[in-house]
Amino acid sequence: MQYRFLDVIKYIMALFVVGIHCLQFNVQAVPLWVYFFLRWAVPIFFITSGYLLERKTQTKSIDKANIIYEQFLRKSVKRYLIWTVIYLPITLFIFWTNDYNWVIDLLFFIRNFFL
Repeated sequence: MQYRFLDVIKYIMALFVVGIHCLQFNVQAVPLWVYFFLRWAVPIFFITSGYLLERKTQTKSIDKANIIYEQFLRKSVKRYLIWTVIYLPITLFIFWTNDYNWVIDLLFFIRNFFL
């Protein structure tokens, strides 16, 4: 089954993600309310992915659904860790050039990693 509305939402959120990554060097370039909406992109991706995953496993047996969940989780964690490693040089550059001390930078990194 096609979910055209979800496709449109995911397209808009993909543009928001590009906006988030463009603002990494200068967050003050946009008003706070715009930044607030940009930060919703990743949670919306998680919500839509969870919804579509649940729809995929809805008619399956519990054992088959668990296999699908495990495969999805394994792929997602692998992709996330790879992306974190790829993005790490940019993150370190931002930390190097900002005015915070290393403890605050580390706390920001941990927060952003999990959230």
